[in-house]
Amino acid sequence: MAHDFELRRLTDKLKKLTEEQTRVNHQILKSRRDEQNELDYIRRRFNSQIHSLEEKQRRITKETANYERQLANLERDIQDEKDSDAQSIQTNQGNHYNRHTR
Repeated sequence: MAHDFELRRLTDKLKKLTEEQTRVNHQILKSRRDEQNELDYIRRRFNSQIHSLEEKQRRITKETANYERQLANLERDIQDEKDSDAQSIQTNQGNHYNRHTR
């Protein structure tokens, strides 16, 4: 009779340990799935952020090139206008000189 009690006690403990081991295994698997899901989420979030920043960088580069081109055109127009003014002044001075020498 004492052996029956001890046998039942030990089998109950083994059964509880087996059930606990099963629960722990399920928790491990769930934790691994959760980890993978979080890693995927973080990877997607950073990829999206990087893509957005790269797109912004391309837009800024394009705008910079456009403004540099506008600046170069404006500087050229200003220089052309100065050259034209200088040429017209020289022409007027030459005409003025010619009128006095006649």
